[in-house]
Amino acid sequence: MKKIILYLLIIISSYLSAQKYVPFPTENAQWNVFYASTFTGGKMDTTLLKYSLQGDTTINSVVYRKLCRNIGTYVLPIYKRIGCMREQDKKIYYFGLS
Repeated sequence: MKKIILYLLIIISSYLSAQKYVPFPTENAQWNVFYASTFTGGKMDTTLLKYSLQGDTTINSVVYRKLCRNIGTYVLPIYKRIGCMREQDKKIYYFGLS
């Protein structure tokens, strides 16, 4: 009886600890990243970096989403393309620009 209860607990706990798949956002996705510079004894310097996906492009006959960094203001955004990314088979592929 103890073994049956133990096996049931193991089975139930494995389902509870399993990861859930969440697809990568591709529509209207935006990320805000705070970058903090090293501490130099004074005030710590931080910068807000804004990233977003802006449109599609084709590379080697594969459709990628354009990954851009917003270097402008909120009112007048200027998007600088820094790479491309796509999701396939629950994996994220990144194609960086040189």
